[in-house]
Amino acid sequence: MKLAGKLDGINDRHHFFALAAKTMRQVLADHARGQSRDKRGGGRKRLTLGPGSMAAAVSEFDAIEFNDALEHLASLNERHAQVAELRLLGAMSVLEIADHLGIGEATVKRDWQMAKLWLMRELA
Repeated sequence: MKLAGKLDGINDRHHFFALAAKTMRQVLADHARGQSRDKRGGGRKRLTLGPGSMAAAVSEFDAIEFNDALEHLASLNERHAQVAELRLLGAMSVLEIADHLGIGEATVKRDWQMAKLWLMRELA
């Protein structure tokens, strides 16, 4: 539903996946917040992402903490946060991210390394 209202403005495949990744992060965080409300029994549930993601290497993560960390990263460096979101939730390749953001592949790789290290430290 969150994504349906935004489909009219989609320009291309990369734009769709970027929008889907952002929407997925919001839905996961909203769901986790709903699960942690006192009226629903409280306590956060831990979610596991599929193979190939940084979160899979950590095994489990808290969706609210992940969302907050990504927002904090965006306040420090918007592009690093975009690269991380597209990589982790959009399952986009380095080449796809470079094309979508209009930057070089080497820049995406550097941004991804920085974002990954920052997120791992923040979520540890």
